[in-house]
Amino acid sequence: DPIGLALENFDGLGIYRTTENGAFIDASGDLDGVPYDDAQGLAIALRSHPGFTPCMSETLYAYAVGHRPELQELAAVDWMHSRFVEDGYSMQTLLREVATRRTFRTAKELK
Repeated sequence: DPIGLALENFDGLGIYRTTENGAFIDASGDLDGVPYDDAQGLAIALRSHPGFTPCMSETLYAYAVGHRPELQELAAVDWMHSRFVEDGYSMQTLLREVATRRTFRTAKELK
């Protein structure tokens, strides 16, 4: 998991470390041609990636309602994403938009 290696400096408790079992941890990587050196660099690369926020909006919606958006839901997901962008990428806005959808209130538990 190359992207996950950017977080390797943090152990299972979230404590920062530079080595594991005496070996230096190399947290550098590349996201679609954008190099990064650590978790902060990965965050910047993700934030700047044109596909990240639409994917995040769709994935959050899918987890909230228990299924990938169906064809008739895609316009609503796009609208929620546009509100998210317009409000400066506020997670509070995105969560509110998802939680106020009818499909969220009628979601079934995944099995």
